[in-house]
Amino acid sequence: MYQRMIRIDDDLAEDINAIAKQEHESANTTIEKALELYRDVHYGKKKATFVNDAIMSAVEGVAAGLERRLGNRLAPLLSELAIQQAIMAQEEAVSLDISEADLYEFRRKAVEWLKINQRPLRLEQLLE
Repeated sequence: MYQRMIRIDDDLAEDINAIAKQEHESANTTIEKALELYRDVHYGKKKATFVNDAIMSAVEGVAAGLERRLGNRLAPLLSELAIQQAIMAQEEAVSLDISEADLYEFRRKAVEWLKINQRPLRLEQLLE
């Protein structure tokens, strides 16, 4: 921990002690918080990309909460869609007399193509 002796005006010292007493903390903690606030304000004016710690932690908390809520809602939906899609693919394979090996190969090609291109896939591209 860095230590340094500083001189401050008597009126300011009284205000610091009054704030510390009101907040139930030491004068040193009050001064430390004041310096952190000054640092945040200073960098906020000098650097447009700087976000102070309090704002950043609040934004991260909200984002984490939204991510959890979204995951809780989407996971069952995606699972159900995957099951329905697998059922339809099996029905199509049976009706088109596609062997299990060919179906597996089509699935492998589709996954490989999507990993490379990351855009919608057309059936014609799988059959090439």
